[in-house]
Amino acid sequence: MTMTFTIDLTNKSLFSGLYESVWLYNEALDAEVEDIIQSGNATENDTLDWTVDAKTYLKKIAETYCNVLSSVFPNSQWVVHELYSPREYNFDTDHIVLEWVNAPQNAKQQFDAFLQDPDTETFEQYDVYDKYGHELLSELAVWAKNDKPLYEDNQPMDKLIQELKNELLCDPSTKASITDDIITLTDDLGRVAQFQINPSEIIANPLFEQHFYIDDVDYCLVQTHPI
Repeated sequence: MTMTFTIDLTNKSLFSGLYESVWLYNEALDAEVEDIIQSGNATENDTLDWTVDAKTYLKKIAETYCNVLSSVFPNSQWVVHELYSPREYNFDTDHIVLEWVNAPQNAKQQFDAFLQDPDTETFEQYDVYDKYGHELLSELAVWAKNDKPLYEDNQPMDKLIQELKNELLCDPSTKASITDDIITLTDDLGRVAQFQINPSEIIANPLFEQHFYIDDVDYCLVQTHPI
C-alpha cells in the first residue's frame, strides 16, 4: 500500500536557498566572464552583468532534487509540491517542498534514517549541486554588456556553441564562428574542427554526432571536419 509523503528540504537542512548559498552568490559566474572575453564577445573594458529568473531557477533546482532522491530511494517517484521565497531574507530563505507520490507506509522512517546518515551533511553540495546542479545557473543566466543584451538575435546559436564547447571540454581560448549553418572551432594551436547544424543528408561514420536542446529546439550537430 502506498501513500503520499511531503518534505520541506529547507527545513531539513537539505537545501540552503538562493541567498549567498552554493546555488547563488555574487562571484558564481566569474569563470563565465573569462569565457565571454576569451570568445571575443566582450573585452576587459566592458561591463558584464547577469541576472537569473529566481522562480525558474528554483523550479529547476527542485526538479534536480526529485531526480536525485529517486535514486536515493529506489523506485520512488518525486514531484515538486510547493516552492516559495520570503519577501525578505533577514529571517528566512527559499523553500523547496517535494512530494513522494508513491511513498510506502514507512516513508517517514526511511527519510529519518536518511537524515541521520553522516553522509547527508554533504548531500546538497556533493550529491545534488556538484554532480547535477552546478551548470543550471549558467544555463539560465541572461547576460548584459554595458547595460545592453550581450546576446541578441543570435542568442540560441551562441548557446549552442557554448554547449558544444562544454561537451568537447574545449579550452576557454578556443575561438568559435558560425557560417551557413557550420560551426567552426579553432584552438590556440590552429587546429580546426567543423560541425554541420541539422545536416540535410546523412554523414557516414562521423567522429561526433549529438543532439542539443536549446530553448526547446532540437539541434543535431555532426562533425564534418576533420573526418
